[in-house]
Amino acid sequence: MFYSWFSLDVYLPDKNAPIFTGVFSVNFEYLINEVYETINGKTDFSKNILVTTGIPSGISYESFQVFIKNDIQYDNAYKKSWKQFDYFGMLISKMSYYPNYEFLSLCSNNLGDQLITNNGDIVTGNNDIFISATFKINPIKDPTPYTVSWYSISISSPPSSEPVFNGYFSVIDNNKNLVNGFYETINGKTNFNENLVVTNNIPSGIRYNDYEVYVKNDIQYDNIYENNWKQFDYFGVLISKMSYYPNYEFLNLCSNNLGDEKITNNGDIVTGNNDIFISAIFNIVPISDPTCFNEGTKILCLNKNLQEEYIPIENLKKGDLVKSYKHGYRKIDLICKNTLVNNPNKFNECMYKMEKTEENNLLEDLIVTGGHAILVDELGEYEHENNSIFGETPKIDGKYLLLSCVSKDFKKLEYTKLYTYYHLTLENNDDDEERFGIWANGILTETPSKKLFTAKQFVV
Repeated sequence: MFYSWFSLDVYLPDKNAPIFTGVFSVNFEYLINEVYETINGKTDFSKNILVTTGIPSGISYESFQVFIKNDIQYDNAYKKSWKQFDYFGMLISKMSYYPNYEFLSLCSNNLGDQLITNNGDIVTGNNDIFISATFKINPIKDPTPYTVSWYSISISSPPSSEPVFNGYFSVIDNNKNLVNGFYETINGKTNFNENLVVTNNIPSGIRYNDYEVYVKNDIQYDNIYENNWKQFDYFGVLISKMSYYPNYEFLNLCSNNLGDEKITNNGDIVTGNNDIFISAIFNIVPISDPTCFNEGTKILCLNKNLQEEYIPIENLKKGDLVKSYKHGYRKIDLICKNTLVNNPNKFNECMYKMEKTEENNLLEDLIVTGGHAILVDELGEYEHENNSIFGETPKIDGKYLLLSCVSKDFKKLEYTKLYTYYHLTLENNDDDEERFGIWANGILTETPSKKLFTAKQFVV
């Protein structure tokens, strides 16, 4: 998922040095996602001090969800060139300069942007102390020393095969494999502003295999995910709620057997009081870096009436005939789908759109991933940049593969959104490296070879 990052220094009126130094991230809806304090020049990215859980939902203000705790309102919103942390403030669990307060709110009083000092207050959890402060904020590049992997998850509870939970989670790839995001999909919609992972207000406990283990009500949690091991492992990942079980304060998801993302993994859903163990099956699939078509893309085929027809890719199946460039009609050998969370920061995890014009003769706008290519006779001005990504631009039947992320005819889609994508391979005369050109929404595009396709780990 894509975030904007900012540095933060907090000063008191009588202090020349900041009492707080750190970084925070903001998502596409201006909601703060992570806050980390920097102490003695080191930032611990395993300790997100932003508080979002355990606070009753309140009213809505300026399109932001406002939380209420101890009669204080918080919305964890940040709008540059507005009031930064706005009137309600950003809620953090702690600050090393004030170690005795349960939580603190940072709120702005005057309009400001990232280039000027913004005045405001640090408000204590009981709303009894207002400490005048100034906030110095500057946009920065992503400072995190790790990458993030995404997975889709479906949980069912035998004997029923119907899922009790559908959604997505993210894992920090920093040798600790901490689950840092967990989101539920309800009626086909995923709210990526509501992170269900619980890390705050749980006393630190023992350490297990170099992981921090939390203890609450005599249950141990470490929020670890290891593929090809026990997924959520023996201690489990702690989430604040699940729509199927609305009356439990929090739930622990834990695995009992070894497994990976290609097989079913058995385990339990454990309630917060450790009094109910619900048998569960976890179906987890990694969301890969795709080179694919967006759902709804129309592919030129030979239909059942032996007529050429553009058919939505999600309606195609193995054995259907697709028109290829220079190789006639070819049967689909493999067709698969998966999902991605649009990430404008990485071209191969981002969607790009070519809009329909009179000049390009598209049937409708074409949306593909940044790593997907159209076929062209010459690269022209794009040759250097295209070669820098490919190493050397490959060809299919004499035509160059021009990446959508390079071509000016495509526009990067900047907002964060969940996409379903598809790709297919065609029968290849027993040559798993053979590739074909096909028509999508009226333009000639690539298909991967079977060798490339299977290496991408697409999911049927």
